[in-house]
Amino acid sequence: MKLNCLKSIFPFLLSALLLSSCTGNDNNGIPEPSSAAHFVSLTFAKNDSIPNLEKAVFKNVYEGGDSIIVNLDSLPYLTRIDSVLPTFRFASRSAAYLVYKNIAGEDSLRLLSSNDTIDFTVPMRVRNISSDKTTTLEYGIKVNVHQVEPELYVWNQVVDRMSGSVGSNQHSFLFNGTIYYYSGTGVNNYLYTAPIANYTNWTDNSGSLAGLPATTVEFRHMQIFKNKFYLFSSDNKIYSSSDGRTWSDVAFPNAGYKTTELLFVFLDKLWGIVQDVATQRYYFASTEDAANWTIGSELDSEFPIEQYAAISFKTRLGVPKAIIVGGKQRVSPYYPYVWSTEDGTRWVNFKRENNTRIEGASVVSYDGKILMFQGTDDNHLRESINEGFLWNVPDTAYNNLPETYARRSFQSAFVNESDKRIFIIGGYDYSTLSDVWTGKLNRAYWE
Repeated sequence: MKLNCLKSIFPFLLSALLLSSCTGNDNNGIPEPSSAAHFVSLTFAKNDSIPNLEKAVFKNVYEGGDSIIVNLDSLPYLTRIDSVLPTFRFASRSAAYLVYKNIAGEDSLRLLSSNDTIDFTVPMRVRNISSDKTTTLEYGIKVNVHQVEPELYVWNQVVDRMSGSVGSNQHSFLFNGTIYYYSGTGVNNYLYTAPIANYTNWTDNSGSLAGLPATTVEFRHMQIFKNKFYLFSSDNKIYSSSDGRTWSDVAFPNAGYKTTELLFVFLDKLWGIVQDVATQRYYFASTEDAANWTIGSELDSEFPIEQYAAISFKTRLGVPKAIIVGGKQRVSPYYPYVWSTEDGTRWVNFKRENNTRIEGASVVSYDGKILMFQGTDDNHLRESINEGFLWNVPDTAYNNLPETYARRSFQSAFVNESDKRIFIIGGYDYSTLSDVWTGKLNRAYWE
């Protein structure tokens, strides 16, 4: 009896539900007509033959009074945009059209369909009509793709040779917006300068250079410490200058030790190597004021004492670090290895077997890598992505010094941090060089 009752009630309930869905507030799932026609989003469908296409993120921006739908972060170099399946979303629409210019320069309309691929290399706009057909809005469309390979290094020679005389005792660096280039022949010293903003325009300042000996200083390990220039000399003196032109000297203050080489500025101290006169052993020395020096630990017998490359920098994690690359040491003619420290006292030797000797190299910290320039073999350029632990020849498709770049050692290398430009100046390759090269990673041009 109950079952028969339920059978009679069920058709009634079904009819009531259907009636409710037809006359309810949701208008059978169809939204109320709207006058809003503004752009909401644009996405590209994934395409296995066009990597990264779906990663484009579009925004509505205003350029010169026009509304533009554009991806501010460009798609990778060589990304194809000639066959793209887009999805446009608007606040509402009754119809949307792509607007092109025909051969006569007149607007030509194409109804926007969700199934059509579009060639976005062609200039176009999109015109949307609101669902109530009262509002029409039009947007320009711009799909940005990087026009150059972002990982490519671009190298150029900007000066062929300094005017006047130059010698093989060289060093160049950037200080307070000026590039300084020192050169010594063993008879005379020379100084050339150029503003970093106009690095092709060099001035000979040799006539104002005074106080530097011609034979007892090695310009290569000159350091800038607390806005002054410093050099160790082989006759146990410390030379200093406030302007790089007029120099004065004082004797090394620690009795029983003589100056050998400066290393770097690290942890707010100036570091160098000194030799115990009595034992002939070598020690680290450091100072916080360039007047009072602290003698540190003894150098390992494999630690280089000349012709090395030195750099202090911060790791990707922001940790201060310094490394010494190659050079000449006491137990063998030349040293192919790398030493590393994070405090100036404890050093780690990244010793490897069968490494090519490294003599007169230069190193810079750039784009999370250490770049090394040297001329002792056919590989003029090497890079380390792990702070000097391992070194590789860069992929020559992206970073390769030009064929016109002369193989060299004892060149100067530094980075202008304000525009991320690398400089390589001078050096020696069977003859003395005084040319100027610059290099820059394409990606470094972009904010």
